[in-house]
Amino acid sequence: MKLSLLRWALVGLACAGSVRFATVEANPQAATPSAGQILSNYAAAIGGRDAITKITSRVSKGTIEVVGTPTQGTVESYAKAPDKYVSIINIPGYGEIRRCYNGASGWVDGPESGVQDLTGQDLSSMRRSSDFYQVLDIAKLYPSLTLKDTQDVAGHQAYVLEGDPGDGTLRRTYFDMVSGLMVRSEEEQGPANARQFTQIDIGDYRDTDGIKYPFTIGEATTDGQTHQTVTLIVHLTDVRHNVPIDDSQFAKPPVRKP
Repeated sequence: MKLSLLRWALVGLACAGSVRFATVEANPQAATPSAGQILSNYAAAIGGRDAITKITSRVSKGTIEVVGTPTQGTVESYAKAPDKYVSIINIPGYGEIRRCYNGASGWVDGPESGVQDLTGQDLSSMRRSSDFYQVLDIAKLYPSLTLKDTQDVAGHQAYVLEGDPGDGTLRRTYFDMVSGLMVRSEEEQGPANARQFTQIDIGDYRDTDGIKYPFTIGEATTDGQTHQTVTLIVHLTDVRHNVPIDDSQFAKPPVRKP
């Protein structure tokens, strides 16, 4: 549990097949779109640039469970444009885990880790995921983005885009061929002989303040050395936009030992 909890950031996190979607059928006669067109369709499906940029902050709250265990807890996150983000997980009997990017640096604080700075790929991944307008900035964050394939994802046909941001990380994103919405994201990072693999499935999009936002999010993370997989499922219960968030929410606590 420790590995996935300390890496978890709510950006979009359920194990494969745990999030159920309506079955859709793609039109096999339709011309294959470019990567740019897929991203434009995604932004439009979310609500369009104007609706997206009208939102400048987000507070989300919900529940979290560790699949295969009785472990359950609460989760909340605070996000503020352009790039501040903190997630807070509380697990009874384990404690609180905070993971934050304050616009310049990132850190994690947990019962077992204490306060630790994020570095390398962990930091660059957190920086990208903290981009408040990531829906509009994917091409900028992943300049080598290419259309690789189409795959079935829990009943949908989806376009698969693959991008390398230049730090050795590899990300694949899956977009429903009918709705245009992102339904899965995968990220690989770490050395070649111990790549860590994270799969995020995204569902239950709901209309919220002029945009669509996922309320069921999950993450399955496999450690590249131990090959242990930890799967989390998050169910959001409350999402509020344009809520004042003081920058102190993203302040790094004093360094302490666990």
